[in-house]
Amino acid sequence: MTKRVIAAALLIAAALAVSCGLLRYVNKVGKALTGYLEQAQEKHEQGGDYKKPLEQAQTLWREKREMLGVLLKHSDADEMEQYFYKIEKYMGTGDTEKLFETVEDCRAAIEVVLRGEQPAARNVF
Repeated sequence: MTKRVIAAALLIAAALAVSCGLLRYVNKVGKALTGYLEQAQEKHEQGGDYKKPLEQAQTLWREKREMLGVLLKHSDADEMEQYFYKIEKYMGTGDTEKLFETVEDCRAAIEVVLRGEQPAARNVF
């Protein structure tokens, strides 16, 4: 009986450790993405070159989207995929008004996802 209790406790501890690690991963990537998007907005407002931070955000998204697709709800990952597609499209066409509307929507979506991934009772029950 004690062996089973010890084994169960170890498995629960391992699951908790993995969950905490994955939560940190999602938060790290999400904050990096929002950081690049905020940088682009600030540079645009100041009349600077906003393309580099947007390209960095797109590169990071392409590198991490599969893992985020596994870790997040599919609808959240699909929504972010749609925003990054639109950002790329509007960068290509030069439509800065629609581009920065989409950047703001993308930032908001990422913030909502990050809040939803916090270890809080409201997110569990």
